[in-house]
Amino acid sequence: MGKMYLVNWKKAGQSYTVGDTQAGLQLKLVNSLTTWKGNEDGIDDALYNTVGIPGETALLWFDSNAIWKPNVYYNFRVSHRPEIGLIRVYIHENEKLLTDSGNIYNDQLLGGRLGAASLDEYRVSWINMNYRCNEKVSQEIYDDLPQALKDQVEVEGGSTQPTGV
Repeated sequence: MGKMYLVNWKKAGQSYTVGDTQAGLQLKLVNSLTTWKGNEDGIDDALYNTVGIPGETALLWFDSNAIWKPNVYYNFRVSHRPEIGLIRVYIHENEKLLTDSGNIYNDQLLGGRLGAASLDEYRVSWINMNYRCNEKVSQEIYDDLPQALKDQVEVEGGSTQPTGV
């Protein structure tokens, strides 16, 4: 299977071989040599399960209050700055912020590809997908960084200092 970050969003809880998954949004680090086996134990259950599964996945963040609804437009934003080990997930429902993971630190992946998938969810549409590599971080991300990391990044808008300084 390999290494990747996975944002998994479940509308409702379900039971699997190795445990249960709760409704909500999760961010996982997948670090697995297991291949997809269908309905058997292994990476299948590790991807769905709300907890991390040793040798397969590590749960980095979970929000049980972020429940998706059918026929609603969602905007995903994932910021990843591998050089400082930062990843952050935002989801907006229409124009309103639904959830924000805050700054999460994990330096296991140094970049790679971006993909979208719908596993075990019915009639999901992915539209207007794009990605970009930003040289600068948002003020919101910058404000939450420890000082040692602030010295390593530049803020959108040209400033390297917090607003008001």
